[in-house]
Amino acid sequence: MYAKNISIIIILLILISILTGCNDTIDKLTNNEHIINSTDKINNSNDAVKIGEMNIGNRKCLMIKDNNTYYIDSNDKNKLYMIDNQFKNKILVCDKYVLEIVSVTDNEIYFIQVTKQNEKPSMYDVCSINKNGDSYQVVISDVIISAIFLNDKIYYYRTTDEVADMAGNMFCNFNSFDINLKEEKIIDEKILHDRQPVLYKNKIFYIGTDHNFIEYNPDTEEKKKLNVNIEFFYRYSDDNIYAYKVNTVESTILSDNTKMVIMPEMEEIYYIWEMNVTKDYIFFLAQDTKEKNEIYRLNLYRMRKDGSELKKIYFTDYTRDIIFTEHFIYNFGDKLLLYERNENNYLSSRNKFQLIDYEGNEIDSSVFNYK
Repeated sequence: MYAKNISIIIILLILISILTGCNDTIDKLTNNEHIINSTDKINNSNDAVKIGEMNIGNRKCLMIKDNNTYYIDSNDKNKLYMIDNQFKNKILVCDKYVLEIVSVTDNEIYFIQVTKQNEKPSMYDVCSINKNGDSYQVVISDVIISAIFLNDKIYYYRTTDEVADMAGNMFCNFNSFDINLKEEKIIDEKILHDRQPVLYKNKIFYIGTDHNFIEYNPDTEEKKKLNVNIEFFYRYSDDNIYAYKVNTVESTILSDNTKMVIMPEMEEIYYIWEMNVTKDYIFFLAQDTKEKNEIYRLNLYRMRKDGSELKKIYFTDYTRDIIFTEHFIYNFGDKLLLYERNENNYLSSRNKFQLIDYEGNEIDSSVFNYK
């Protein structure tokens, strides 16, 4: 009888142990589920990164980081500001003349400043400042056109002393600079720089030697020649390169390096000035005819990424030659920012900054409410 009771007690202890283990397992599963849900929330809150990808290839007068937007205010001596994701409040970050934002990291902001604009080619400095607006410094001097920041390295063009052609253009090297080791390295030599280098999905795209369009892998240092017309301007989306020139739009698929024409030449469109590619659409600003009288009109078009459903959704008029104005289209998920940069007021029909939705309806913003 005593032995039987002992057996029952042992069985009960085993059951209790099993149940306790099950509870621990349930707690672990619950915690894991919580972690997974938290991760999902993080991924969902990562829209800023996705939105940032939609603006790849556009001159970096505007950049999104951690739900904040950093932009160069051409109405205020090209000073650098930060605004919230509701476009209601802005904070001055840097009061220097900023030409282009290179990168916004967790701690630092890297940007381009003009140094020797009257030389051929123009020379720039890559500078940095922390997010509080302190600790300004020049990181690299005498950079040409633009720069990229990736894994604590800056990629850029630097001129050489060798003349490239009868027009007096100089050869350039495509270099990298490790900001920690303070070491400069040449990636490609004897380049006639024509387009800014671009970072997309941890690959660098640039115009290399012999006028080839190159995909460069910084990890492996592998270079791949792509079937992209170097005379075009480029945007990047969904592993495709979308290129435009005059009134034609092409697409190159990176996976198989095939190229196709999305929008062939058409009489209705005379010249494309700027383009951006979103998740579903291609937006571009274009003249429909040559300039007439003294009013120059730019129309904003929207079409599917396969070239279908071409539609004119917005327009703006200028009272002077628009060639002196830089045109930008930035995407914010469900809205666009049309941004003009010029030294004089060539614009007549709207603000230099105008928010619109995908149908072309204007959106008021207290940040961009001045002319």
